[in-house]
Order: sequence, then structure tokens, then C-alpha cells
Amino acid sequence: MKQFFLPLTIVIILVIFFNGCRSSSLKDETGLYLPDDLEATLWAESPMLYNPTNMDVDSKGRIWITEAVNYRNYNNDSMRFLHHTDGDRVMILEDTDQDGKADTSRVFVEDRDLLSPVGIAVIGNKVIVSCSPNLIVYTDENGDDKPDKKEILLTGFG
Repeated sequence: MKQFFLPLTIVIILVIFFNGCRSSSLKDETGLYLPDDLEATLWAESPMLYNPTNMDVDSKGRIWITEAVNYRNYNNDSMRFLHHTDGDRVMILEDTDQDGKADTSRVFVEDRDLLSPVGIAVIGNKVIVSCSPNLIVYTDENGDDKPDKKEILLTGFG
């Protein structure tokens, strides 16, 4: 009897959750259901970044993005998919003209040790990236938005 009630309970909770999350508003042009007093707009898109996995905001208001494109090469034909030969990347996106959309995108680091990075924290001049099996710290010592130093802070994850 317990075997029947657990799946039924899960289904009921999911139905309540997903129906409760929908607004009375209709779906907008982004395909999102939003409350009437909110608006969703596009801030950045490809080719400024590809397959983002995580992001952080620095003290200058710039968005730092980890990208994961090279993971596709393990089970797929690498000629059919985007591939960064020097590894996955950490990108810096910025809205320099304050119009609400990113207008600059630059590579902070492209590293062969980065294969599907899933976490990022920007703390001062240090950028901490989690990418199994490592937690990597990149340090920009001279402020040119390029890492001057790389160290493995921790290892053995995943």
C-alpha cells in the first residue's frame, strides 16, 4: 500500500507546484510565465557567450560566465559541435553604455583544465572556478582581465 501512495503523493505535489508557479498572465514573447508587474528581456546571447553554466557579478557590475562546450566531444562527433581547442572558457560580459544589454564580451581565461566548469566566484582580483576534480583559483595581479597566476586550491571532487 505504501508503494502506491508515495508516487501518488509526489505527482500531487508536482502538479500543485507547477500549477501554482504559473501566473494568471499569458506566456510572453520570451516563452516565460510572468506576473503582470514583471518583464523579462534578453541581456546577452550567442556569440557573446555559449552554453553558460554559472555566473557571478564583480564589484564593477560585470557578469562573469563559465561556459561548457567541450563536454560534448566525449560522446559525440566533435566536428558537429562548437569546440574550444584550448579548453572551456570564463567570459566577462559588460553593459558599457548602460542600455540594459551586454555590449562587450571578452575571454578571461580559456584553459584545458576547464572541462564543463560549473561554479564561479569573483572575489577581488581572484576568480575561483569549480571544475571537477579541481577548485581552481585564477589571480589577475595587474588588473588587465587576464589571469597572471593559476593554482589548484583543492582537488579530488567528482
